[in-house]
Amino acid sequence: MASNTVAVTRDVNQVPVPQYYSVTNNDYEVMQGNNGTIQSNHIPDSTSKFAYSTVYHSAAAESSNVVKASAGTIYKVFLATSITSGTFYFCLFNSATVPSTGTAPTFIYPVSLSPNGLQLTFDMGMFFGTGISWAISAALGNYSTTGVTAAYMVTVLGA
Repeated sequence: MASNTVAVTRDVNQVPVPQYYSVTNNDYEVMQGNNGTIQSNHIPDSTSKFAYSTVYHSAAAESSNVVKASAGTIYKVFLATSITSGTFYFCLFNSATVPSTGTAPTFIYPVSLSPNGLQLTFDMGMFFGTGISWAISAALGNYSTTGVTAAYMVTVLGA
């Protein structure tokens, strides 16, 4: 069932109380508090839309690839490389295929390399309606493969 088919829980004055929708129980559950604070111990289950998993991890060093060939949301990206100098651009594309030269990225992040790598976090998630692909670009703007070597390992957490 969906949350829009179940009545919201109300107090004696018919005012909605703090609550969350439980997919497992198909009901709104009141959030219990202690001394004026609200505590929620709701743990996502297998049907939760808020749990994320590793949707992509590089098998070898590369410079581009498809993360997911269908719609999805990214929450974290980890990037590691053996290159220790210069600047490149990490690009994400709303595409179910590997991007071609000249494609405009949906998201672009300039990276000055360091041996520690890079972690990007999207707290609210970044949604891609078609698919998710990534690439390393040598230039700001449209994707360019000029001067890019396959020396990057990428892990993407999403849903």
